[in-house]
Amino acid sequence: MLLKKILFIITLCCMCSVKLIAQDSTYQVSGILQGDDGFPIDYSEVSATDSTDVVVQRVLTDSLGYFNITLKKGFYKLSSNRYGSVLFEEEIDVINNLDLGIITVNSSTVLEGITITATKRLIERKVDRFVFNIENSPLLSGGNAFDAIKNAPGVYLGNNESINIMGKSGVKVMVDDRVLHLNPNELTAFLKSMGADNIKSLEVITTPSSKYDAQGNAGIINIITKKGRQPGWNANVGLTGYQGKYSRLIGNAGFNYKSDRIDFISNYAVGDVRSFEEIEQTNSFVNPNTGDITKYSSLNYEKRKEVYHTLTGQLDVKLSEYSNIGISGNLYSNNSPRPSDNETESTNNTSFSSYNDHKLNLFNYAIDLYFNQKLDTLGKVMNVNASTSNFKVDDKQNLTNRFYTNQVFENESKLRSFFDNKTKIYSGNIDFKLPYNKFSLETGIKMAHTETENDFLFQKFLSGQWENNNSLSNQFDYKETNTAGYFSFNSQLSDQMSFQVGLRGEYTRTKGLSRTTGTETDYNYFQLFPTAYFQYKPDEKNYSLNLSYSRRISRPSFDYLNPFISYQSPLFSNVGNPLLRPSFTNSLEISSIFNNKYILTIFGNTTSKYFSEFPIRVNNTDETRYTFDNIGKGNNIGIQAIIPVKVTPWWDISNTFLVMNQNYNLSYEDIEQKLNKVFWLLNTSNTFKINENISAELSGRYRSPSIQGFYQIGNFFDMSAAINVKLLQDKATLSFSAHDLLYTNRSIVNIQYPNQDLGFTRYNDTRLFKLSFRYKFGNTDLKNKQKQQSGSIDEQNRAGK
Repeated sequence: MLLKKILFIITLCCMCSVKLIAQDSTYQVSGILQGDDGFPIDYSEVSATDSTDVVVQRVLTDSLGYFNITLKKGFYKLSSNRYGSVLFEEEIDVINNLDLGIITVNSSTVLEGITITATKRLIERKVDRFVFNIENSPLLSGGNAFDAIKNAPGVYLGNNESINIMGKSGVKVMVDDRVLHLNPNELTAFLKSMGADNIKSLEVITTPSSKYDAQGNAGIINIITKKGRQPGWNANVGLTGYQGKYSRLIGNAGFNYKSDRIDFISNYAVGDVRSFEEIEQTNSFVNPNTGDITKYSSLNYEKRKEVYHTLTGQLDVKLSEYSNIGISGNLYSNNSPRPSDNETESTNNTSFSSYNDHKLNLFNYAIDLYFNQKLDTLGKVMNVNASTSNFKVDDKQNLTNRFYTNQVFENESKLRSFFDNKTKIYSGNIDFKLPYNKFSLETGIKMAHTETENDFLFQKFLSGQWENNNSLSNQFDYKETNTAGYFSFNSQLSDQMSFQVGLRGEYTRTKGLSRTTGTETDYNYFQLFPTAYFQYKPDEKNYSLNLSYSRRISRPSFDYLNPFISYQSPLFSNVGNPLLRPSFTNSLEISSIFNNKYILTIFGNTTSKYFSEFPIRVNNTDETRYTFDNIGKGNNIGIQAIIPVKVTPWWDISNTFLVMNQNYNLSYEDIEQKLNKVFWLLNTSNTFKINENISAELSGRYRSPSIQGFYQIGNFFDMSAAINVKLLQDKATLSFSAHDLLYTNRSIVNIQYPNQDLGFTRYNDTRLFKLSFRYKFGNTDLKNKQKQQSGSIDEQNRAGK
């Protein structure tokens, strides 16, 4: 109720203030765009963007290169582009009429011009997001996208390396506005296969606007990659080697080409990654009748080998000055044998050993077709997109269990399973961006359809042959259709105030069918997702205030809904829940920015119908089965501070500090728990510019004990260092880094229930020494371009593959 009242008051104030717009004074900003050969740059677009990244005015230069643009008092970024390429960018402060005179542009490229460049801050705050500029980070040079994300402001890792933002799980990850439709484990694997050298920045969007799909309780992390956009071609190749307990070798290559009408970009990476996962686990059962305790202690060691390939590309063709058409796509495959050994002992003198010959193969691809049409010179644009995505998982496990009593062999059992998953996603959308002199509108519609087929076969070796276990085998199909529409309204109320409101409606139809049992589950629902933003800048250089609100949904991954049972060992199994329902989160944030660099954010969020994985005891046996259910609600309230410090001209420190009170009210099977925890984390990064060619970085992260549903997560710390050297006139880069120097990066989790306690500590191959070499050739001065947004934003993220 409090959030609704605040939203109502903000909206009312904004509506009452809109009459002030007509009273604002306007000024004329003019200039002449001219090449260094003295000839005018005619019919080039000149636009003014305000501090919220909204284009408020756009004109074309005339045949003499002259332009005149009308603006209100304030700070703007003035820029010009031709054929989609930037000619110049300049920050201007409009307090009266402004004549910029002749602006000279390099005629040989008609691209470099007088672009004003400056070293970007590592972290920037915009109206609805943080921007983490990582492109020059020595620590991430030659690294991967997962390393970049876990170092972003307000981001931390929860249970099993799940990505959390400001106390919320359920983060949606996008690459150039294209959602990665992978389950949490596969998302982590893909991000670790994506090179950080191709990343320009990360956008941490904690309260996404209504144009984004409502999926993702915690918000969105958008990875902005580097793309060429100047005429000519360039290419790059790189090789990175890691050494921990095991070695890793990763190679990548990219090629970009651009002419006046054709823009082509591509990247390819191949990796041979060896690693391990070691889990020390305890499981204690209390007999409620006698009070006797049986305790199991196990050590599970999994040796992994991953051979993966990733390929991304985009072809954009300019049909005219006002329209373009294109195709973009990506392909990912991962062949991963991961055999494991398990040794388990108990206090009742029984023990067993297990060997699991586990082989996992992943393959997916996505293709997008798009058409963009400029509707007028003010910047009105129509975007049309059609997308198809396909995912395939082939998961085979062959488990051999040997049982002992008093260390004397008793018997042996052999089990094996075959899991085959196929998912197809089709989507289409049409969007309009409609800027006007006093305000701007965005609106659009989208439809997406998903079909997934799961075939799980479980067999047991009996009497010299494999026999099907029909009670554990299952065939499960799932279909989902989501239809959505949205609008967003943005306006500048005065020189100091602006606001944006939006509303998204989504109607979802789902059907789950177990072909094995004939059980069918239907679930249809319609939900509204409002968003609101308000910005007040009494003195933009010294202080600004941002207020934002959003409502989001977190739909279960498709594999969370699949009711098949898979075994890790005789003591542990997993099963999905076809009756699992979405959860909903309301979020409110208030951010203050001081001196244009210090950022203080107060935030709160509440999640209803919270769902999570949790373990249950199976029929009073010693088997623990992990499943999913809607188990209650969660609330978080906290504060985050981003404090950059410039110690010397060559030494910068970036600090992110977050403290939060976590609260969960959970219930399942007549068990209720109220969990509360004050949690805090600190990320600090020191960068040193030794000279023009050598830079270094030293960083550390600490996370205090926290909770995530029933899971009580232990503290965490790691420290890393790096040095980066530019060679061959900036065409080559050599970097060396050491990660988790003290080998303190590990997961410690405890779970307590009546009559049962569980706990585990997970170790991975995190202490790594990395050496990376990257070489650029061709037109190495190419600048950056954002990639076309995908149409299937939400669905691939939940496809689980």
